[in-house]
Amino acid sequence: QLVALQQVDHEIYNIKKELARAPQEIEELETEFSGLEERRARVVEKLDHLKEQEKRLALEIDDDTARIKKSKSKMLMVENSREYQAMSREMDNMERSNRTREEEKTVLMEELQRQTAIFEELDGSHAESKESLDGKRASLQTRLDEYNAELDKLMDRRGEAKKDIPAPVLSRYEFIRE
Repeated sequence: QLVALQQVDHEIYNIKKELARAPQEIEELETEFSGLEERRARVVEKLDHLKEQEKRLALEIDDDTARIKKSKSKMLMVENSREYQAMSREMDNMERSNRTREEEKTVLMEELQRQTAIFEELDGSHAESKESLDGKRASLQTRLDEYNAELDKLMDRRGEAKKDIPAPVLSRYEFIRE
């Protein structure tokens, strides 16, 4: 009878160990998922910042282009060579500045493409990870329900098994088992 009780207690112990380990599995998955979400949020933030910079550069380039056109039209009205040279230098400086901004915009566009590719990759991983997490949660909940049902059955079996054992022997068994 004690051997039967010991086997039931062993099964109960194993199930309780599984029940204790289950939340840790979920916690690990959630930690991994939250890390992925943080990376994704950082990439989204970078993308937003890059898009803002792109808009700013485009506006600056458009403004400079408009100023260059105005300067060219003013150049036709210049009356002496000194004014002509000053206007010419000013236009050269604006054109140089515009070229620099164009190069900066090109670099920015390349970075934007790179970050977009990273985002798409992370977004796919994020979706997969979310599905996996949801699936594992559901699976784990099903397992937990099964374990709890099995635990109830084992507790009933334990009650039946210890019923026929004399109290002093059962007391000694419980002491040793603890």
